[in-house]
Parts: sequence; structure tokens; C-alpha cells
Amino acid sequence: MARINVAIADELNDWLAVRSKEMHISKTALVNLALEQYMNSYKIITQADGIGELVKKMQEIEKALNTGQLKVIKAED
Repeated sequence: MARINVAIADELNDWLAVRSKEMHISKTALVNLALEQYMNSYKIITQADGIGELVKKMQEIEKALNTGQLKVIKAED
């Protein structure tokens, strides 16, 4: 496990102290949990951007089909 040294605002430190006591975990563990949640949220958001691009391309294909710019030919079974 890596170690980092980070300066945080007094208000954040106070909140961490209270919350860590409430949860019966160390401030380090609480910060680690928060960063993991942030990382997972970031991953989901970046995947959603990719999904948005896929939807946009699908809409372009649908438009091309509807305007006759693109035709579908069914292969025989």
C-alpha cells in the first residue's frame, strides 16, 4: 500500500475525526473509502460518455435508414 501526505482544511479534518469515530474506523480508512467511491464514480461516468457516443452513432444510423441514405439487405437463411 502506498503512503501519501496530504494537507486538508481544518473543517475536513474535524469532520473526518467525528465520522471516523462514529464508524469505528481510522481517518485513513475513511479517506481510502471516499477515494475508492470517487474512483468508481469516475469510471462509471467515463463509461457513460462512451455509451453516449454509441447512442449518437445509433441515432445517425436510424436517421440514415429513415431518409433512405442507408439500406438494409437481408441475407437469405
